[in-house]
Amino acid sequence: MGSSGCKPCCSSDGKANTIIAETPPENNNDAEAAAVAMAESFEPADPEKQEDEQPTKQEGTGIMAVKIVRAQDMNIGLNLDGLDGETAFVDNIIPGSVEDWNNSHDAKERLQVHDRIVKVNGIAGETDKILAELKASYNWTLVILRPMEVTVSVDCKRFPSLGLDLKYSPNGNTLLIANLGDGPIEEYNREAPQAAKIIKNDRIVAINGTRGGARKLLDCASRAESLDLTILHYDT
Repeated sequence: MGSSGCKPCCSSDGKANTIIAETPPENNNDAEAAAVAMAESFEPADPEKQEDEQPTKQEGTGIMAVKIVRAQDMNIGLNLDGLDGETAFVDNIIPGSVEDWNNSHDAKERLQVHDRIVKVNGIAGETDKILAELKASYNWTLVILRPMEVTVSVDCKRFPSLGLDLKYSPNGNTLLIANLGDGPIEEYNREAPQAAKIIKNDRIVAINGTRGGARKLLDCASRAESLDLTILHYDT
């Protein structure tokens, strides 16, 4: 018999994953086609050691400004989710205008996977409005949050529950931390430097080195006796 692992509290949001594109894929029956149609319808093991190891700030993270001029004859090519209701999270960049832009510009001028789009052309506060402006405009002035990766180790025997309310998109690759309660993350935060404290709307991107679909991450958490959580932290 395997270990019962650490139990998070999770909910799935089937409407959260959106592919922004001007033309739908050929197969209208797969999950990506459904997303396109929707879019177009608009215990830490050693807290003191972890504090020493965690960076106070990673270069190239935090609030950033990016300007993109996208081609009018290409799909946008962004797989976004709006789980937090306020920003657009870049879950993946697929072939299209943004990828083409990225390939011809320096890193500081690119939009990257795991960026959160906070504002586009002055529009902010609601994911639906941000998505609408991304589709309507070919010139984007973006304000984004770029994350740093933080690792938290959890002993599931000591903490049978992570004490987290998590949300995920069925087609997404991360787990959104919607709320934090009593548990190992709260304990970690008491010892962590301010810039590395885990907060609401951070995201779990890997568990014990496993990355991929959200359901794969949840399965990994349920089976292991200890967890190394890789968390995307957005320092606002």
